[in-house]
Amino acid sequence: MSRKRRSRGKTLIIIGMLLVMAAGVLYYANLSEDKSAGEASTALLCEMDSGNVEEGKLCGKLTIRALELTLPVLAEWSEYGLTQAPCRYSGNA
Repeated sequence: MSRKRRSRGKTLIIIGMLLVMAAGVLYYANLSEDKSAGEASTALLCEMDSGNVEEGKLCGKLTIRALELTLPVLAEWSEYGLTQAPCRYSGNA
């Protein structure tokens, strides 16, 4: 094998390893975000059940029986709100 071909192979292996490591970092970040969103959603549901919710903050619950999942629905859409729970949206996209 030529020297050029060997160095190309090593370069591709290094790039592949970097991509696998990047995928691992993204996977961990998604797990972390999922955990914090679940905790925020649970806290909102507890607030809703106890009646300690700010006026106009929540507009209801979304229940998905197939997944055994209940989520609060925020009354207003916001980028931050989407990290906690589904949001109500009206209008055109």
